[in-house]
Amino acid sequence: CVLSNKTVLDAEGEKRAAHQDITGAKGVVKKRSPQPLTVYKQYSSPHGTHKKFGKMDGFLKRLYAFEGSRRDITKEVRQCALILKMEDRANNMITISSADPVEQRDELQVTFTRLIAYAMLDANLESAPVYNALPRLIDVTMKEYDRFSSQHSGLMTSEDRRYMTQLREWQKTVKRYELPQEMQHSKDAFESHRGI
Repeated sequence: CVLSNKTVLDAEGEKRAAHQDITGAKGVVKKRSPQPLTVYKQYSSPHGTHKKFGKMDGFLKRLYAFEGSRRDITKEVRQCALILKMEDRANNMITISSADPVEQRDELQVTFTRLIAYAMLDANLESAPVYNALPRLIDVTMKEYDRFSSQHSGLMTSEDRRYMTQLREWQKTVKRYELPQEMQHSKDAFESHRGI
């Protein structure tokens, strides 16, 4: 994936990523004053600086850094990276039940509060749609949250219940598109490479 953890940003991208405060954190030196992403205003990390949140925050930070780039390919790269991340996460959600219950809850929370919330609240899905990747991720995450709440009700928090309520609302309102043939080909190649 273009924006995986191994991606090296160019000098301009690193500069934007270092100087833009997408989380609303204090002490970040800014050249301009962008608004923090809505996702961070509405959904803070339930576990503070949990490692899984840090990884997803890193992905979103890199995605955001490319947003101001002047290269023509940037919109398509961001769109493709977001689609692949959502598809990968949806596939991970399908196998989550074999993990430790606390890890299951953490993965569900990260998926909702970062990736899904980012797509629903901050991504410009009109100009760069993610086609059926977002509805699929919402559906799979909701199914796994339902399973988790019935099997591990003692681990459910009031925040988890709030997330489930929001997921149900977003299931009703998210636009569902079919992936264009050329993007479906890229997705299929990615999945076959990963052995999915």
